Amino acid sequence: MLNVSEALQQAEFTTNAAGQSIVQLNLSAWETIQAAMRSQDDDTEDEALMMKLFLDFITEDALKNNTLQPYTIAQSEAAHSLIDGVELDYD
Repeated sequence: MLNVSEALQQAEFTTNAAGQSIVQLNLSAWETIQAAMRSQDDDTEDEALMMKLFLDFITEDALKNNTLQPYTIAQSEAAHSLIDGVELDYD
C-alpha cells in the first residue's frame, strides 16, 4: 500500500477553463488516504489530520464550484493497463 506522500504525488491537480480546481485520485491513492485518516497510530495522526483538512478543502471547493467529475471505468482500465505487470521492490 502507498504511504500518504506517495498518494498525494499521484494526485493530478488541474484547472479548467473557468479557473476551477480539479483533483483526480486513483482508487489506490484514495484508499491510502482513507486508511491514514482512520489510523490511530501516533506517528501518522498528524499526517492524517493534514490529509483530512486538505481533502475537506478540495472537496468543499469542488462542490462550491461544481467541478466534481466522475472517474470512469475507462479511466480506471487505462490506469490499470499502465501498471499491469509492474513489480515493486520494497527494500
